[in-house]
Amino acid sequence: MQRIVYIDYLKAFAIFLVILGHTIQQTAAHDALFSRLFAIIYSFHMPLFMAISGYFLQRVLDKGMRSFLIHRSRQLLLPVLSFATVVFACRALGWFDVTEGKAFWGYLGGGDMWFLKTLFACTLIALVSRLLFRRTLIAALLPSTVLMLVSRVGLAKLLPYLWLGYALHRYHHHLERHARTIAIVCGVVLAIALPHWQLEYDFPYYKAISLSHGFHLSLPHLGIILFRTLVGTAGCLLCFALFSLLSHTGTSTVARFFHRAGTRTLGMYCLQIYLLEDLLHYLHFMPQNRMVLLVAVPVIAVAEWLLCDGIALLMERNRVTALLFLGQWRKK
Repeated sequence: MQRIVYIDYLKAFAIFLVILGHTIQQTAAHDALFSRLFAIIYSFHMPLFMAISGYFLQRVLDKGMRSFLIHRSRQLLLPVLSFATVVFACRALGWFDVTEGKAFWGYLGGGDMWFLKTLFACTLIALVSRLLFRRTLIAALLPSTVLMLVSRVGLAKLLPYLWLGYALHRYHHHLERHARTIAIVCGVVLAIALPHWQLEYDFPYYKAISLSHGFHLSLPHLGIILFRTLVGTAGCLLCFALFSLLSHTGTSTVARFFHRAGTRTLGMYCLQIYLLEDLLHYLHFMPQNRMVLLVAVPVIAVAEWLLCDGIALLMERNRVTALLFLGQWRKK
């Protein structure tokens, strides 16, 4: 039970990183200090989310394809469809328009809530590869390696972290037993690597093989892929190790609050897209004074985190909104 509790703490922390990163992107991207913080957050925060999802991958593998298609479609794809429907209804009513002129299906397949669609695709690939290959190591490494080398899409860089989460669950006793050592080693790795991190390393347009000129291996691009994977893996392991250590500090009121918030991260992720990204983009709030930013950025991030958590809690209490927007099915 304790292991699940610290995973919820970790999920709450991960969604805060998402909100903080998007706050910086919309308000302080022009500032050198915040731009650097933004790059550091983006070096590992989505790999962390994927690793957390992978922590529960064994449940999906055990239940099989039919259960996956039913439950994961409801949990991950139904919220995407529901939020897109609301957005287009608002556009039709003339209230606001964040669709950038896209048609419904184009918007549905676009970038908004991309992580939910990527998680669905990565889990499907993991399930199929596990059915094809008996050995888990081959099922994990073969599709991950091929996709990272030849694909430009986001799932190529995130699929390995799904399997990382799977491994962390499988060997959680080793993680908890050696958490302090793992945290120190990964902290040192990040301290050495992050000064050399460039923000463009996060984006999936690098590939190590050029198919347009035959099967040609590009060593610089391969180096970027390996470096990006090293930083993402170290960041994930550091967070898992630290939160494993924090799970032994007791159950204060604050800890219980973070535990409960960690169970609502899917709804918070969806809501922050519209309550944070689109709203701040519309307001054009970009102070030039760094002292103002040092106050405004954390205040906005915390306020948005609390607002999204509160709205997700309200949605959770109604069976219809819980199903449509949070992917939660509760029997009467």
